[in-house]
Amino acid sequence: MGLPNNNPGNGTSDGSNASAASSGLQAVEGAVGYVNKTVLSSQVTGMTGTSQTLADQAAAMMIQDVRAFMQGNEQLITAGMGKAISYVVDPATTKKGEDMIKALSTAMKDLTTFAGEVAKAASGVLQDFQNDK
Repeated sequence: MGLPNNNPGNGTSDGSNASAASSGLQAVEGAVGYVNKTVLSSQVTGMTGTSQTLADQAAAMMIQDVRAFMQGNEQLITAGMGKAISYVVDPATTKKGEDMIKALSTAMKDLTTFAGEVAKAASGVLQDFQNDK
């Protein structure tokens, strides 16, 4: 299924010139095609038609939640780094500032690991759902 292309010379978004179509447009086309094929199909019974959509939504919500969590922590870490730097420049509290920077660096690494684990879990939701079909 392709969307009309009003820009001649760039091919169409139905795959005849895949290099011209953006990956975002291709994702949207895939989603529209999925909805048209399964959710709007007259042969869908019960939750069968919407269950894939619900699994996709659950995975997307996991990613959005971790994104918001990371942004909140980014603000805390930024404020903490500012305080740590103020300690580092004062000879009386340099060691305290250095320790804070190390702790904040560890926190940033742990947040990155946490976000990666959430991404794996979100991917697992989709894989588990597809395997159960």
